[in-house]
Amino acid sequence: MYTTKILLSSALYLFLSVGLMAQSSIWSIGIEGGPAISSLRGNKIPESIQKPRLASSAGLSLQYQINQRFSLKTGLMSDLKGAKYDVIFYDALGQQLGNGTLFYNYQYLTVPLQLKADLAIGPSLQGFVSAGPYASYLMSITQSFPDNQLDYRKSHKDIDAGLVAGLGIIYHISSKFSLTTELRNQLGLTNVSRVPLQNEGVIKHNAAQLLFGLQYRLNGVCRLKAKG
Repeated sequence: MYTTKILLSSALYLFLSVGLMAQSSIWSIGIEGGPAISSLRGNKIPESIQKPRLASSAGLSLQYQINQRFSLKTGLMSDLKGAKYDVIFYDALGQQLGNGTLFYNYQYLTVPLQLKADLAIGPSLQGFVSAGPYASYLMSITQSFPDNQLDYRKSHKDIDAGLVAGLGIIYHISSKFSLTTELRNQLGLTNVSRVPLQNEGVIKHNAAQLLFGLQYRLNGVCRLKAKG
């Protein structure tokens, strides 16, 4: 609970700061979201049978433009991560009942912090690359399969942390509004399991996200010009 308050308070502080500093700085706020492909790594036995699963990411973004080339971007994202397994179901007598898919559903509240570098492509089009750390707070984790769902919250740590990197494009609709498309990857560096695993294994996340967004520039104009 204490960690949750820190994450939420930090995000709230960043967003409230916009109103205080927008008069002299170039700030942008936005919404973004889209599908993701998520998997788990660090444990050889599950890795051999697991498959990446379709996941999602959506939330709010906040960006501070340092100069025409660089900016800092953060936000508050709701991330669904996990993996899936193809399993065979048996009855009490050992008779095969059929096949199914078992899903691990990790729901996180994530705060990324990325240094972003822009590259002008055309009059209204920019490319960018970004990188930095992220921290996530675990809201829930369930194991789900047909007609059943189990809660595994107590066997997992509250915090996941790692590195995030992305590349994408920005299309400026006007001096205030922009559309964004970003391919972002989150590489978890912490073991999120509270309990010992077989063969001294760990559980770490990896998620590739395709995010579509809309940004609103609060003040100023900071747009690169293409050479030539």
